[in-house]
Amino acid sequence: MTWKTIFIFVVLATFIILLVGWLTSIGVLPISHVINYSPAEMSFIRVWTRLAITIGIILPTIAFIVWFKSPEVRKIYRI
Repeated sequence: MTWKTIFIFVVLATFIILLVGWLTSIGVLPISHVINYSPAEMSFIRVWTRLAITIGIILPTIAFIVWFKSPEVRKIYRI
C-alpha cells in the first residue's frame, strides 16, 4: 500500500460523503436531516462526548509532559 492508494481512498471517501450530503439536501435521497433522539439518549450522548473529550485532552497532555521531562522515554534504541 503506497501513499497514492491512501490518498485515492481519502479522496473517494470524501467525494462520496459530499455527494450523499448534497443529494440529501436537495431531496433526492429520502434521508432525514435530523435524528430524533429521546431525552435519555441525548443525555447519554452528552455524557460520553464530554468524557471522550476530557480523556482525549488529559491523556495526551500527560504523555507529552512525561515525554518532555524524561529524556529516557524519548530514546527509541537504548544502546
